[in-house]
Amino acid sequence: MATVHVSSKRQITIPSDLAKRVGIGPHDDVWIEAIGDTLHVRKAPEHPADYFAGRLAHLFPDPHTAEDWLTKERDAWIRG
Repeated sequence: MATVHVSSKRQITIPSDLAKRVGIGPHDDVWIEAIGDTLHVRKAPEHPADYFAGRLAHLFPDPHTAEDWLTKERDAWIRG
């Protein structure tokens, strides 16, 4: 853990040892989110879709179930 100063523009500098440890380099994008009273910072993936791919797989453990659901949803939209 490190203590860093927040500038008047609410900017912080990530200590180099921590940045290196998590693979954050100069000009990288990061994601930051507040969970409760804690800020979480992580390196943004090059392709955000890769990060989210498979995140909901637990909802449809069988790929055929997901395909059936998607077909029914599409048909419902078409029928209006």
